[in-house]
Amino acid sequence: LIIRQVLLGLFLFSGVALILTGIWYGTRLSSVTISSVHAVDSETIQAETVKAKVDEVLVGDYWHLVPRRFSWFYPEDKILEKLQEIERIRDVKVEKISSTELAVTFSEYLPYALWCNENDDICYFIDEFGFAFGRAPELTGESLVRYHKLGEDPQLRTSFIDEDDFNKTKEFSHLLSTRDWYVTEIEVDTVRDVFYSLSDGGEIRATLEADTKETFNYLV
Repeated sequence: LIIRQVLLGLFLFSGVALILTGIWYGTRLSSVTISSVHAVDSETIQAETVKAKVDEVLVGDYWHLVPRRFSWFYPEDKILEKLQEIERIRDVKVEKISSTELAVTFSEYLPYALWCNENDDICYFIDEFGFAFGRAPELTGESLVRYHKLGEDPQLRTSFIDEDDFNKTKEFSHLLSTRDWYVTEIEVDTVRDVFYSLSDGGEIRATLEADTKETFNYLV
């Protein structure tokens, strides 16, 4: 009986060892190993930067057994998370186009305005929806409108204000420009009052509670 149990144990151990060995070698075959990542340069994001981020995630193994480059179980979620570290990147997709190739497609955030602190020494680029996506260098001039939020410093990967309210500030600024009143700074306070600073030194106070066109009609 003891001999039978020993033989059964050896048989089971050998079977498990053979299975693990088969998995180890099978998941490292060149035909199922991701060896190349495809991406295309965008306006400011280089394809090589994207590829390097993906390669960082593909290093190593699962449980010291299955390589992360094994195309059946490559870590797509981890790759997407890693790519979010690239400033300006958006709408990222990772697709397996063959058993050895990945393709990464993406677009990028484009600056619409700046969200700055009170002293204008810290600013973030914000897109057309008011989302802060990247730290801005020290900029001069009035090519980008500077937004301020009373009592709050800018924060990366957050929205300046509600999107509908942000659109109201954009619409009102556009209406003002039709009268050659060009907005350079916009400040929003905690009760949704808005202060529009003009390039000629003037200031217009409005509220996000009111209809934008109705407010503008009071001025003209």
